[in-house]
Amino acid sequence: MGKNKEIDAILSWSLFIAAVVIAAGVFLYPLYQTKKSRLAELEARKKVLAEKEKVNEQLAAKVDALENSPEAVEKEAREKFHMARPGEKVLIYENNKKKPDNADEIK
Repeated sequence: MGKNKEIDAILSWSLFIAAVVIAAGVFLYPLYQTKKSRLAELEARKKVLAEKEKVNEQLAAKVDALENSPEAVEKEAREKFHMARPGEKVLIYENNKKKPDNADEIK
């Protein structure tokens, strides 16, 4: 009879430990999922931040060039505002425009 009590005790403890492990899994799994989704969101935001920092650096370099270089100001004025020096002619090519929505109907 002593052996049966020992087996019952081992079985009881085994069931208790299994129940604790299962309960822990049930309660911790949602936390794991939340952490996993937040980490994915964090990585996505880090990527967006890196892209915005790169754009910011490019814009800062452009501002610096425009503040310190007359050649950069002239280039910007020529490209953006189609300005020219006296005696020069500005040619504007329109073939880079977006195709109209009804272009197929016009033919």
